[in-house]
Amino acid sequence: MRVTMEELEFALRWRHWGGGEDEDIFIQFGLHPHQYFLRVRMLLSTPAAERLSYDEKDHIRRICHARLAQPHRAPRWTPH
Repeated sequence: MRVTMEELEFALRWRHWGGGEDEDIFIQFGLHPHQYFLRVRMLLSTPAAERLSYDEKDHIRRICHARLAQPHRAPRWTPH
């Protein structure tokens, strides 16, 4: 599984708003939000996340946990 810094930066930028809208995640990364939050959670345990403070990582980790606990929903958008 390839994880990018862009995904971590998106999570950091949107952490105050619960991690971002499902549609924004799909548009930005082409991923279902469940896949995205699995990847971000994994990235938090790699050297790529070393520049983040403990509080930033903890906040993002809690968002990932909450979003992954939500039931899978079909996207509300139709990709063209």
